[in-house]
Amino acid sequence: MKTWSIIIAIALLIALPIRGWMFYATKTHVTGYHVIKTERVVDGGESKYLIFAQEETLKNVDTWWGLKFNSSDIYGQINAGQTCDFTVTGFRLAFFSWYRNILSADCHS
Repeated sequence: MKTWSIIIAIALLIALPIRGWMFYATKTHVTGYHVIKTERVVDGGESKYLIFAQEETLKNVDTWWGLKFNSSDIYGQINAGQTCDFTVTGFRLAFFSWYRNILSADCHS
């Protein structure tokens, strides 16, 4: 039992800094995204906002890593037919249904 506790502790000590590094290392600004539609998705009791743009699909969720807790406010600013500039983090892996996360949005018609 003690061995498993040590293995789990070591795994966390390795995984947490990597996860934090990935959040900040992949942070970027994208411009001129044409929003097609927005949608709230509930999956297993958890909800997230998806933003479908011509360029790619993005998610909008709260995150502890970036101390972002205003995803509902950001979602309210984004409407179909708008062109938006986003600050995003993460990367898109379609196989795992991973999307880049919106940290901020500046939208205009």
